[in-house]
Amino acid sequence: MKEIKSILDGESAGGLTWTQGPVRLYEDVSTNATERAKRPIENTWGALHEYHHVFQIAHSGAEEERTSDKNSNSWMREGMATYSSAKFMENLKFINLKDYMLELRKFGANISRPGINEFISKNPDYRLDNETYWDEGIAPQVYYMIGAWATAYLIHEKGIDEETVLRNWWYDIIPMGRAAAFKKHMKISLKDFYEEFYTFIKKPDQEVMKIFDKD
Repeated sequence: MKEIKSILDGESAGGLTWTQGPVRLYEDVSTNATERAKRPIENTWGALHEYHHVFQIAHSGAEEERTSDKNSNSWMREGMATYSSAKFMENLKFINLKDYMLELRKFGANISRPGINEFISKNPDYRLDNETYWDEGIAPQVYYMIGAWATAYLIHEKGIDEETVLRNWWYDIIPMGRAAAFKKHMKISLKDFYEEFYTFIKKPDQEVMKIFDKD
């Protein structure tokens, strides 16, 4: 109800909503906001992000808590949708993906403030799999921004095929469980991935940006 009221007031807050149960109805409420109507490029970007969520929710236990092994973590859902929508925007020649990923680090790009660098310097003990950040006001930095970089790390540094990261592994979350599906497709356990990625993301901009030169 809070999201719907926000949209009726013309604000672009909110996102994808869906009904519970085996047959789901989806609605991207943010595209109905008058604020978004004045920004067609951003509205397209937002729609791409939310459409990716439709796929994710269809292939994970969305009725369960995000801590459940049958569901996706928030960083997987938001980070991968942030990355995939940015990649689509690049394909449409609206943005440059590398520039966007750097902007996420420097000032938060089109998501929030502060950016990744400042956030990590002030919150060095954050964890991607901590699901309490929605209530603490730091979800944009952890789940969306750092989550997008975790996605990029899998694709550009670990060499996992983009379709595997953004699509194929999701098919196995419900039958296998999140942890087992991740290890099967990403060739690394979640525990080891977190440890490896936390070291990587703290490096200077010029170092982390080198992963995009490997393509």
